Amino acid sequence: MVLGAGRGPLVTAVLRAARQFGVRVRIYAVEKNPNAVVTLENCQWEEWGSQVSVISRDMRRWEAPEPPLLIPDRLLIIDRSLINYRNRLLINEGIFND
Repeated sequence: MVLGAGRGPLVTAVLRAARQFGVRVRIYAVEKNPNAVVTLENCQWEEWGSQVSVISRDMRRWEAPEPPLLIPDRLLIIDRSLINYRNRLLINEGIFND
């Protein structure tokens, strides 16, 4: 999951790393800015294909269809709203109790 995917540089980097290591991934690129979503959808169509699902929604109101397989021990928190989402995700998985 890439929350606040913007125009997709992190999505591209994840896909490049997955190719380099021979790992199949499925990415949910969640973005609320409709202008950025257009760019994400173009990248999905032209470059990324079915490995990426573009979700045009505010991440705070989006329920992931499946839990992530990997949660890094240190999450990069750029936006304060991500902290609440991270805590909810970790609490739901029984990993974190704040």
